[in-house]
Amino acid sequence: MSNLQAAVPYIMTPDFVSVIVRGRSFQLVPSHPTFKQVVAALKAKAWAKIPKLVSLAEQIANQSHGHVKIERGLVTYKGREVNSTLTKRMLELIDHGQPVASLLKFMDNLYKNPQPEAISEFYEWLMDNELPIYDDGTFAAYKYVRDDYTDTHTGTVLNTPGEIIITSRNLVDANWRTQCASGYHVCSKKYGTYGSKCMEVKIHPRDVLSANGGKMRVTRYEVMRELGNKDEIEFTAEGYAELEGKGVLAINKERRDLIKALTSLPAVKRLVRNKKLNPKSFRKASLVRLQSWLTKFGETVPVEQSKLFENPLRPARVAAKLTTSQVAKAMDVSTAEAYNLERKKNPTQDEIDSYLEGIIALTKAAGVAYPTPASAVPEEDERVDLGEPSDEEDEYEEDEDCDEEDDGGY
Repeated sequence: MSNLQAAVPYIMTPDFVSVIVRGRSFQLVPSHPTFKQVVAALKAKAWAKIPKLVSLAEQIANQSHGHVKIERGLVTYKGREVNSTLTKRMLELIDHGQPVASLLKFMDNLYKNPQPEAISEFYEWLMDNELPIYDDGTFAAYKYVRDDYTDTHTGTVLNTPGEIIITSRNLVDANWRTQCASGYHVCSKKYGTYGSKCMEVKIHPRDVLSANGGKMRVTRYEVMRELGNKDEIEFTAEGYAELEGKGVLAINKERRDLIKALTSLPAVKRLVRNKKLNPKSFRKASLVRLQSWLTKFGETVPVEQSKLFENPLRPARVAAKLTTSQVAKAMDVSTAEAYNLERKKNPTQDEIDSYLEGIIALTKAAGVAYPTPASAVPEEDERVDLGEPSDEEDEYEEDEDCDEEDDGGY
C-alpha cells in the first residue's frame, strides 16, 4: 500500500477539520472553499485525494480569508484596496516566499472591530509591543494578577487558565488617548506591572477598545496559561514560531492538539487505566510519534476551537447563576427573545452589550467570568419551548479584560 493510500490521521467536528499530511497539520473551517470536499473524502476514506485537496487549500488559504484577498499584488477588504502597515507586511512576506494565512485571518478579524482607531492603528501598536499573533488570527498579551489569580484592582475577577472574562463594550473607556481609565486591562511584556503572577491571555482583535503605551483595554479575553511569578519571567519566545524574524509570530498548536486528541481516545484511556501506557510518554514523544499513535488508536476525535469565536451569552448567564427569564426581565424583552439571542450564531455587538448589561445589572459586577463553577440552573430554561433561534449572522462576539494598576481598570 502506498503512502498516499494509507489512512490519513485527522480530527473532525462539524466546525473544524485538521488533517496530517506528510508530517504537517493543516486546519480548515466550514467557510473554506475546500472544507466540504475534504470532509467528503475523509468520510469516504478516499485517502489518495487528501494531499491534493490540502495542497489546493493551502494555495487558497495563503491568498484569501473571509473578506480579505490578495490579488495581483494588492490587498483588498470587501473589494476595496487597503494600504496600511499590515498590508505592506503581507506583501513583503509573500515576496520572500513566506505564508501570510495568520495575517489574513488577523486582518479579517480586525475589521470586525467597530472602533476606527483599532483598524487603522492597532497592528502597528501590536508589533511595537512585540505581541504575537496566533494561527487563528487572534493575538496574545499578558496580564498580571494577585497570588490567588484575581485581578489587582478589585480582587474579584478570577484569571485561572480556561476562564473567559467579558463585559459590555459600553462599560469600557474607548478613548485611545487616555491611558488610565475604566475597563479590563492587558499589557505587553515590556510594560511596568503590578501584581505577582503573569498570565498569557488570548484576545480577538474585534474586542480591543483602546491601546496606549504598553497596555490596552479590551472587552473580552481568554486566559491561556500561567507564565510564572513576575520577577522570574524572562519572556523567551518559547512556543512561538517566528516569521522571518520581524516580530510577526504564529503559535504552533499541533503538539497540544495531538496530545488532547490522543488522551480523549477510548483505546488510549484503557491503556492508561491498565497501566500499559504512561501519560508522561505523550509529553516526551516527538511530533512524528504522536501522529503515528493517532493513526494507530483512532481517526476522529472532537476538538474544541477557541471560545472567543463562540456566542458567549449562554455560558455567561449560567456562570452568573441566572435564568433566561431573569435576564430577559432586566433587558425588558421577552424570554423568547433572550433565549434566541443565546443561540444565535453571530449576535450583533449591540445585542451582546444589551444582554451582558442585563446580567451585570442583576449581579452588580463589572462583568462576567466563565466557565466559573456554578450551581445548577433551574430547569425552566431547558423545558420551555421558545421557538427556533434566529438565523441572522451579524458578526460579533464580546470580550472583556482588565489588569495592571489601580487606575479604575481591572
